[in-house]
Amino acid sequence: MDVFSTPNPVSSTLQSSHIYGNPNITYCLSFWYLALETEEGATLLVRAHYNN
Repeated sequence: MDVFSTPNPVSSTLQSSHIYGNPNITYCLSFWYLALETEEGATLLVRAHYNN
């Protein structure tokens, strides 16, 4: 599992969250990305998070 090979949509989301001062979102996405270990799962999680 390579933490640094994050898909671009997730990577940009993590950076944006950090820049705009939302570390909780960053940590949450990081945790779930590692838990899912799949690009598809991570992308769906990001979409679901921002659609709520």
